Amino acid sequence: TFANRTNRAGLEFDVTQRVLHEFVSSSKLAVKPRVEDADASIKGEIIDYQLIPISWDQTNRILQYKMRIVARVEFIDRVNSASIWKENSIDGITSYSLIATPPETEESAIFKAADELARDVAFLVYEQRQYTQDDLLFSDPRDSSGVRPGEVRR
Repeated sequence: TFANRTNRAGLEFDVTQRVLHEFVSSSKLAVKPRVEDADASIKGEIIDYQLIPISWDQTNRILQYKMRIVARVEFIDRVNSASIWKENSIDGITSYSLIATPPETEESAIFKAADELARDVAFLVYEQRQYTQDDLLFSDPRDSSGVRPGEVRR
């Protein structure tokens, strides 16, 4: 189970479930029920949860949100007791609309963002990190080490 360092209760269960589902459904690696039986393990903690309004109506009522879940993840070789890789900022990003038909919910958006985060974790395990256009929306243009529009950094 991912650790949860945010104030959003239960987020760790949703993210853990989606990461586990990603590996079970890919069937590229066997998933063991007990970590003691595995050759490698994934250790993760959710370090940030952002819910940002991005659209309003004429009365200043929020219509749409952008959501970002950020995790710190480490892939560990349990046979040699060594870290294979560690990423301090893997994220899942989505948006949801309160006026969609049917209305989208924060909970359904959490699953979509957690799915994207889980895919990134799996791609890192298989050495194929993917980026989406949404990754650029959260880049800080003042940060010289950050990803800028039109750039991709691993």
